[in-house]
Amino acid sequence: MRLSADDIARYMHTFIDFCRLGPAAFTEARGAKPSRYLSPYQFCAWTLVIGFAIAGATFVRLHFATTGTVKTGLASANAAGVVTVAVSSLVLSSLMFRAISRAWPIRGHADFSSIFEIHCYLLAMGWLPTSAINLLLIPWLAGLAAAGTLAVLSVFLVPVLVIGAPIGLLRDILWGCPGIAAVNGVPTSRVWAGLLFWSAMAGAGVGAVGVFVLVALA
Repeated sequence: MRLSADDIARYMHTFIDFCRLGPAAFTEARGAKPSRYLSPYQFCAWTLVIGFAIAGATFVRLHFATTGTVKTGLASANAAGVVTVAVSSLVLSSLMFRAISRAWPIRGHADFSSIFEIHCYLLAMGWLPTSAINLLLIPWLAGLAAAGTLAVLSVFLVPVLVIGAPIGLLRDILWGCPGIAAVNGVPTSRVWAGLLFWSAMAGAGVGAVGVFVLVALA
């Protein structure tokens, strides 16, 4: 894939206007001026390319901070793994919201493709800011771990819990649930209610299975 100046401009217009306008208004703006923006699938593809580059640079810096050597091949393989996780989360989150969108209390009318397209835009809202911060943070944490002043597990737990979780929550509040509500034609409050209800049900189900297994093994 070749990235032209026009692609860069359209990517930035898409990213900025989706953040600025919100999902519903952005959809209207894209319909009025389609040449100004990238399609959901084009935007997602370039987000994955950019994310791969940032993840690769992060792992190069991580390897150098821990071993003093540059291992671009290993960094590329690790970055490919990160992209695979991102694509998997994109598909799974779209499937999850498709399942709960038709159920109570949302009872919307969105199909999988419309939900998936919203998530194509949402991918960049959380992943790229987190990746950019991790590019600076993880190698520094790895250096602390190598010096013995920080637990090795914290090198990855700190970015996930301190950086990734708040950014992901902010993304869902500002754009995620409003976007799902827009394609379903329902208020955002019903999406939040559905997400909380079905998350609680899933957690209760997992807990019940865990208790059953513990009792069976006792």
